[in-house]
Amino acid sequence: MCVVADKNCSAGTFGHLGTGNCEDCGYGFYQNETGKLSCQRCPDDTEAKHGQTNATGIAQCSTSKEYSFLIDLLKASVLAAY
Repeated sequence: MCVVADKNCSAGTFGHLGTGNCEDCGYGFYQNETGKLSCQRCPDDTEAKHGQTNATGIAQCSTSKEYSFLIDLLKASVLAAY
């Protein structure tokens, strides 16, 4: 386990060696363990749900199809409002 600047970074984050801070995993990445120096990329053809950052597990990755469907649904809702 790695500790950055006396911090044990929680799941969904990683220890950034440059800043010494815990940073959220970015969009399309997750980290299910504590105290890590990097995040894991969501599997091919998936991404973190709804543009989420600080995902704490692979279950928070969804297929691109599911994500595209949600975007299409949102667009249709916005257009229907006008």
